[in-house]
Amino acid sequence: AEVVCANLDFPDTGLGPAKLGLPEYLVLPFDETPGLEAITGQLFSESHGAQPGHRTAINLLVDLLLLMVLRHCQAQNLVRPGILAALRDPRIARVVGELHQKPGENWSVERQAETAGMSRASFAARFRELLGTSPGDFLQTIRLDMAFGLLREGERLQAVAGQVGYRSTTALARAIQQRHNMTPRELHADSSAENSARQSAI
Repeated sequence: AEVVCANLDFPDTGLGPAKLGLPEYLVLPFDETPGLEAITGQLFSESHGAQPGHRTAINLLVDLLLLMVLRHCQAQNLVRPGILAALRDPRIARVVGELHQKPGENWSVERQAETAGMSRASFAARFRELLGTSPGDFLQTIRLDMAFGLLREGERLQAVAGQVGYRSTTALARAIQQRHNMTPRELHADSSAENSARQSAI
């Protein structure tokens, strides 16, 4: 028997397997997943070779491999409450998309329900069923994850607060520290250290 193992690391933005609703470990038999063996074979071939454009090819193959993993999880009902589960309902998926694209806007539960074309009670119940959390808590998570990423990139706290829907920089700083155990100042310092190390390595 041939076994191919892989570990998928997500960037530190909060969008990991738990939020997506993926299982921590997953086994995909080649004979039950059409095309999987061919893709992994080509991936190994590109990894061991040095053909022009091999890095681009590897990135594309990994994207395709991830897509097959997601399809397998959906087809085998392996998806737990999370973002992938929300895709099953176009109404909830529409709201999730809007929240990610416009986190800084005033997203009351009533407005979210209106966007979904549902009553407030029906929307809140369906949202929790698919995502395992309330609309308000989900929006809060999106805002804090986005703020964390922007601060890591060197954005100023005041500018970030406006982008993610916080009127008070103090409230955002407190929420960031509670969630990530780091102050915005520490995030900036950590980001600067990483950038310096990266430039030194080049």
